[in-house]
Amino acid sequence: MRLVLALILTTFALEAQSLPAGWKPIKDPKGKCQVGVPGDYNLANAAAGYASAKDHGIEVILTSREGNTLKPLSEAGMKVAGVDRVAENSTQKRFYAMKPSKHEGKTITSWYEIIPYPGGTCSANITIREGAPQDQFNQIAATLSASK
Repeated sequence: MRLVLALILTTFALEAQSLPAGWKPIKDPKGKCQVGVPGDYNLANAAAGYASAKDHGIEVILTSREGNTLKPLSEAGMKVAGVDRVAENSTQKRFYAMKPSKHEGKTITSWYEIIPYPGGTCSANITIREGAPQDQFNQIAATLSASK
């Protein structure tokens, strides 16, 4: 558990970077935000800000909120929301995991990453199922940025 959190924190210490070779960007429906996913991901709903691994081991939903400002979550807010783990909670990035759940015998964890852009915020909901490649999850999350 500590190793996973250490990998996540190390990954997110880097700024959003250019996409790895063979990856494709998806944008939120308003075109304000983008995130990269491997080229073999299902992009049938990319215009809606959604992409998934072929086996649905990792799914990404990308949205933007104009007029929203990023503020850290309070301890009380995290408790009410059901936040389980926090990787970052600042005015530059909010990145946290909800309490894991089980579906068809596999653990599913929903991570939320939120960053500011001029005039609003970008939000990526990245769901990772037990057995999905952790390094791929880390790479996807590291690519969240305002649209270029």
